Amino acid sequence: MLMLLVVAGMVSFTSSRKVFNILPETVTVGGQVTDENGQPFEGVGVSVSKSTFMSLIIPVTGTKTDENGFYQVEFEPDDETFTMRYEIDKDGHHYQAHYGVDKWKAVQEHDVVLKKTE
Repeated sequence: MLMLLVVAGMVSFTSSRKVFNILPETVTVGGQVTDENGQPFEGVGVSVSKSTFMSLIIPVTGTKTDENGFYQVEFEPDDETFTMRYEIDKDGHHYQAHYGVDKWKAVQEHDVVLKKTE
């Protein structure tokens, strides 16, 4: 009976990292950025920042999209809230988007369609 309880506890522990507040060692976010016409968007700045409990925004890491609009960033999560930001100025227009990141999920795909901001 004791052995059954131990095994059940181990299965629950490994299948529910969020319940036990165990963050992955690193979070990797990748995907493709396209324009409103579905074309790859090269040179878009992709950044990860975190918000502290005092509402400070701290840059964590960043990159730019390649010629096919693909990007990948990796960071070490902690107790803060993380945000992805996509931004570029092109042909006299500003394009941007931002999304939250699930710090509990080690590998994530975020495909983004950038639209002109007014």
